[in-house]
Amino acid sequence: MARRELEDGVEPTVSRDIGDHIMPPMHPRTKKKAATTKKKAATTKKKSKETVVIKGEGKTPLTFKKGALHEQLGVSQGEPIPTDKKKAALRGDYGPLAKKRAVFAFKGALAKGRKTAAKGK
Repeated sequence: MARRELEDGVEPTVSRDIGDHIMPPMHPRTKKKAATTKKKAATTKKKSKETVVIKGEGKTPLTFKKGALHEQLGVSQGEPIPTDKKKAALRGDYGPLAKKRAVFAFKGALAKGRKTAAKGK
C-alpha cells in the first residue's frame, strides 16, 4: 500500500487493490472502513408519560406513570381495561413491567385507594 503525500494537512483515505477485488476505502491509521455519508433516519422520541407522586403523612411516596399500563396493554386512555387483559397482565403475559404495574393498579396501593375513596362517597 503506497502512502500518498498529505494535501492540505489531511490524510486521504486509501483504497486497497487485491487482485480483481477492490476493498472499500479505509482510514490509514485505524484500518477501519471510512465513514459513509448516509445519515441515519431521525428517530422520534415518544412523549414521556406524566409521572404522578402520591404522598402520605409518614409514608413513603408512591410514584408511577399515568396511563402507562393502558399503553402497554394496547387499550386507549379513558376506556376500562378488559378483564381478560387484566388477568393476562397479572399473570405476566405482557412482561414483568406490565405485571408490576397491574399488581400496583388492581391489587396494590391504587386499588386500595380507590376502594377507600368509594366507601367515603
